[in-house]
Amino acid sequence: MKKTKIVPILLLLAILFTPSRAYGQDFKEDRIEFNDTNFYRILTKDDQEHYGLIVREDNDYIVLKKIDLNEETIPKFAIKEREIIDRVKLFGYKTHPTRYLYSPSAIPLKRGSGYLNMLYFLAFQAQYGLTDNLTVGITTTPAFMPTLINAKYSYKVDENFYIAAGAQVGRLWYTNEQSLGVVFGTATYGNEINNISMNLGWGFYGKSNENLPMATISWAYKSTDKVQFIGEFWGLFHAKGAPTFLGGPALRIKSGKNLFFDVGVVGFSTEITETEETFDPITNVTTKVTKSEILTRLPLPFVGFSLTL
Repeated sequence: MKKTKIVPILLLLAILFTPSRAYGQDFKEDRIEFNDTNFYRILTKDDQEHYGLIVREDNDYIVLKKIDLNEETIPKFAIKEREIIDRVKLFGYKTHPTRYLYSPSAIPLKRGSGYLNMLYFLAFQAQYGLTDNLTVGITTTPAFMPTLINAKYSYKVDENFYIAAGAQVGRLWYTNEQSLGVVFGTATYGNEINNISMNLGWGFYGKSNENLPMATISWAYKSTDKVQFIGEFWGLFHAKGAPTFLGGPALRIKSGKNLFFDVGVVGFSTEITETEETFDPITNVTTKVTKSEILTRLPLPFVGFSLTL
């Protein structure tokens, strides 16, 4: 009789099918008015990128009005590069800063923006920015189960550091009265184009005492105006037995103004236990022997797409 870590694996599937993390952020043209000649990318000598309208300039400083309507003053002696960004290139720079393959960054969705997402043609989700810091969403399947709801609150500590906390909860099936979910905290270093994130989470399942600590590390790097190199790796730490590891790299490809495709490979490694029962008719005793082995699968294709709203 084969026995796997059923609850953790189900929880993992729920997590993968519930990116309770914002994902489809892009520039909203109605946030501020700009045209093809007044939106700039400023690269400073510390290799930080700044984007916005130049609203004031003198011999010593320039003042940028950014997408979030905040103004930023940059000394001219600190500027390394300065270039105008046209609309096509602008949208190419901004892909999906709020989410990687499954796990989130701490970068939030902007108020009023959102996305629709599909994974493996099996899981569908919608996420929406209620405020510039709070994102909510729902994930389901064609059978409407599992269904989970989620929320994430993000805070920008400084220009290149974000933190966030969130949770997701739901049910695996109609007849299963126990809920499952995860609470998590996230830290992201970098900008909305190139960044790295660390997630720590704690999964739970119903009224049982089964818990699942987890950690992820994720990254995003813009290779061209249309392609981003992204990836992530998970560690799920079971109460008994070996941990489960999974993840891999992918390309995020921009197609049109609002459509993005994720194509990559993932793999996983998990422990499987097999219990054998033998019955001795002389002693009338049943003996159980449990054997364990590590199951590894690599590579497996990953496919997803999202539509920003």
